[in-house]
Amino acid sequence: MGLSSKKSAFTLIEIILVVLLLSVIAGLTIPNFRNSFRKVKLQNSANNIAYLMRYAQSRAITKGVLVRFEFEHGSGKYWLAEQKNDVIGRDDEAFVKFSNKMGKNFSLPDGLTLGSEGLTILFYPDGNIEKQAVKLCGEVSCLIISTREQRGHVNVFEAEK
Repeated sequence: MGLSSKKSAFTLIEIILVVLLLSVIAGLTIPNFRNSFRKVKLQNSANNIAYLMRYAQSRAITKGVLVRFEFEHGSGKYWLAEQKNDVIGRDDEAFVKFSNKMGKNFSLPDGLTLGSEGLTILFYPDGNIEKQAVKLCGEVSCLIISTREQRGHVNVFEAEK
């Protein structure tokens, strides 16, 4: 009995076809991943701003002071400030940034813009919030962070196209 040796292997053509097929599939899916990542980045930023606003409302109630959410147009920076104890008024001199980690300057990720009718939103010690809407836009879509729809609540929803 003789041993016959059968060798099986992939041909160069088969390997090239598989690599080509995988390249085409990867090329078709990468744009979808980019859009998905952009949407996640937008949603995450909107949720962070809404969380900061809810914290501002909680702080206003527990400390019994007026709290202000402030942002700069064009820079993408935003922060929280509270009314000084010995000052009455709503001008800039009456507010000071929080002394804890929530008082730092927060920044939007690259590619996102923040816009609103005003530069501030006030949170009152009785739980009320100044009615305002902030539009957060990315390359793909926009979200609205609003205090208008329901008294004392911060809502996040998609902007109409």
